[in-house]
Amino acid sequence: MGMFDKISKTLTDAGKTAAEAGKDAAEKAKTFAEVTKLNHQISQCESRMRDAYAAIGKKFYEDNKHISGTDYDDYFVQIANENMSIASLRSQISQLKGIYYCPACGAENSMENIFCCKCGAGGGRPEQPAEPEEVDPSDVSVEDIKE
Repeated sequence: MGMFDKISKTLTDAGKTAAEAGKDAAEKAKTFAEVTKLNHQISQCESRMRDAYAAIGKKFYEDNKHISGTDYDDYFVQIANENMSIASLRSQISQLKGIYYCPACGAENSMENIFCCKCGAGGGRPEQPAEPEEVDPSDVSVEDIKE
């Protein structure tokens, strides 16, 4: 075999190897894309399941929060405490922004508005901004939730 034949064979073999490597890379990329797509679908299913579990829990809480002496009392108190904290924090935000929310329709209004800018209801504006109430979780019991 002459030198040119050896070079030709080497280049041909290199071309075949490169083509095979390209096919392997393309196959791996295709598999990776399919696995990624399936993992995304799994993630969406898990997210919907978490939402369903949360909805079940919320419904259970709403249906049973007034019942004391259950294994869930500590959780009911925790939820009540968090709701009070959220209300207090929202009140602080409203004060800082100089707004109030209409009790009739929920629209955001400036404290300067006597009547709601959306529905026209009156009497929703607080006279004085309420001081946020600090809640001590140890002061709340299941009986307080019932009220």
